[in-house]
Amino acid sequence: MELRTATLLSLAASALALASPLAATPSPTAIQEGGQARLRGFSARSAADQRALEAKVLEIPKAEQCRQFLRVLTEDPHPAGSEQGKVLADYVRSRLLEYGFNAELVSYEVLLNTPKKIEVTMVEPQEVKAKLKEAGHPWDKDSFTNAALPHFHGYSPSGTVTADLVYANYGMPEDYERLRELGVDVREKVVIVRYGKCYRGVKVREAEERRAKAVIIYSDPADDGYVKGDVFPRGPWRPESAVQRGSVGYMFIAPGDPLSPGWHSSKGSRRIEQAAVTGVGTPGAVLPGIPSVPLSYEDAKPLLESLSGANVPEGWQGGLPFAYHTGPGPARVRVQVEVEWENKLIHNVIARWTGTQNPDEWIVVGNHRDAWVHGAVDPNSGTASLLEAARALGKLKDQGFRPKRSIVFCSWDAEEYGLVGSTEWCEELAAELGKKAVAYVNVDSGVSGANFHASAAPSLARIVREVAAAVEAPRERRSVLDVWSERDRARKAPAEPGYVGGDGEAPRVADLGSGSDYTAFQHHLGVPSIDLGFGGPYGVYHSVLDDFFWMERFGDPGFESHRALARILSVLLLRFSQADLLPIRPSATGTAILGHLEDLLRKDAQARPAEKPNEERRKAVDDLKAAAQRLISAANAMESDAERALEAADAGVLDSVNSRLLRFERELLSKEGLLGRPFYRHLYAAPGLHAGYAALMLPGLHESLFEAPRDEAKFLAEARRLTERVAAAAELLESKGAAK
Repeated sequence: MELRTATLLSLAASALALASPLAATPSPTAIQEGGQARLRGFSARSAADQRALEAKVLEIPKAEQCRQFLRVLTEDPHPAGSEQGKVLADYVRSRLLEYGFNAELVSYEVLLNTPKKIEVTMVEPQEVKAKLKEAGHPWDKDSFTNAALPHFHGYSPSGTVTADLVYANYGMPEDYERLRELGVDVREKVVIVRYGKCYRGVKVREAEERRAKAVIIYSDPADDGYVKGDVFPRGPWRPESAVQRGSVGYMFIAPGDPLSPGWHSSKGSRRIEQAAVTGVGTPGAVLPGIPSVPLSYEDAKPLLESLSGANVPEGWQGGLPFAYHTGPGPARVRVQVEVEWENKLIHNVIARWTGTQNPDEWIVVGNHRDAWVHGAVDPNSGTASLLEAARALGKLKDQGFRPKRSIVFCSWDAEEYGLVGSTEWCEELAAELGKKAVAYVNVDSGVSGANFHASAAPSLARIVREVAAAVEAPRERRSVLDVWSERDRARKAPAEPGYVGGDGEAPRVADLGSGSDYTAFQHHLGVPSIDLGFGGPYGVYHSVLDDFFWMERFGDPGFESHRALARILSVLLLRFSQADLLPIRPSATGTAILGHLEDLLRKDAQARPAEKPNEERRKAVDDLKAAAQRLISAANAMESDAERALEAADAGVLDSVNSRLLRFERELLSKEGLLGRPFYRHLYAAPGLHAGYAALMLPGLHESLFEAPRDEAKFLAEARRLTERVAAAAELLESKGAAK
């Protein structure tokens, strides 16, 4: 495995050649051809031009410029639908126009809610009213803002509930099963759960399915507070009064505007009734039917401390200084939520740089702009880095450079409510994106530290590593790839034997679940996507303290990670736009399907050791494996043809291969989508129903085996459906005369 990994990673090397600081100590992953690093996907002539181009662009991004962008972007709270959100949309558009790109506002009218009154009061055994107030800190002027949204969950309905309290750990299905075993019933109760393990909307849906009346989600110090380390302002972790706002919409069912499912929500366009998408008893519902609120651990402490009942099971004890109990009671709580629902305008910024040779092949890059409060990490560290990458490419434009393929810059709005802006744009341009989009590159919480991470469609994992090899790591004299690989080895990931995920190579590029704006591109339209950034200790997520002061003091002092991210984005966009052969690797997808299938079957065998697969099951599995092997063989043959065409400068063969590569991922889509979730059409991965963010691999197969009730007939149907799509993808790659 080590030798094979080294060979695959060797394509990256250094695009900087003589100009880069990394050139003095070449990456060990470089392939040497005639004494210089090779760029995969480029002919010898175009590779020389590409090296020179990347050497230029890598010199342009500046840490101080990223700092200045972030200061402007985080000066005031700017949630979706707000006046300040429109101000920042205009600011981003102005910068992109300044850099020479054709930029416009693309607006939609979507359903949003805002809080009018939020109260949480323990009424028994004594009355304690939650403060619902985040403390400011003297060194941090932004923490004293009066413009922050109150403690609030986006898309929570209104409601006033008074009931006994039950503690349900993280609110996962296995937690409720454990409560059932302990004889604790959550029906007609207020459930309190802690943040972590899954998306907050999953926590609400799980409680709603079990007929709870309301949900409190609090931040436990064991998960992102003092148990992790020093809290703000001494350290990066969450102090006692800081709260995690966020949406609880069921975007793992479908993201976007809840009232225009399947079509874009232009101003005045058709809407369905809100009741038609509310509550778990409603098919396809994407809005909760019970109220929920977030709490700090300062406000949660008296509630949890007042619970009796059984001591909690192993693994349920949090970080507060007392023994946790399940309840119910004697703590009795009143939760009051009053929200106002409105159709509000949101504003995406879309800028285009039209390609010279293949203008109808688009490289799309995006980041969302809206934040629950200041959003220094989430999302505006990513916005600052994306703007700096755009500035760097604009400098090349000023020098006369034009890309071969078009580059589209996107600044999304209303991501925080449920990936709304990006989903609406994808729905509006679905047909065009299906024909033209080569790839989508996403940045969200771009910087909270110096540790690079990436998720991607397996076919794009290799290009991520290649570009990581071409950029210097923050505050290091080594490449991002070298530092990332060292950290990956130190983690010994994965902890369990078997398949490592993604394309099976190291360092690991994770699979894409959901929770950010790549979702509609990857899972609905089949546009292969990448999500990347630099992470670190980050305890102020969605609080008033996710601000410029926190970033400058803890997240990225000196803004070197911002600069590194801007450089990675610049090189990545240039690799995609200029490559003679698109950097899409279908063989990796075949490998990933085989690996995840083996992993799934192994887990099923461990869960049911007494069961033996019947002949029909064995045949379905064998057929799927054969289709995946066919895909790998077809991809390898096509890549060999492309390599020969590169050497011979055979434009006709390269055009044919690139046309097939552009359409490859679409072949893995199902028109019907996943059962109960038609928005999610990709059969390789989807967000998990009980995770919300994390990727569920081979979701149709997984759900048939591990969702109750287990359904063998569904497994066979899903295996055949996946086999059909994988075979179609292989057939596309095998076709020699594919036209654009």
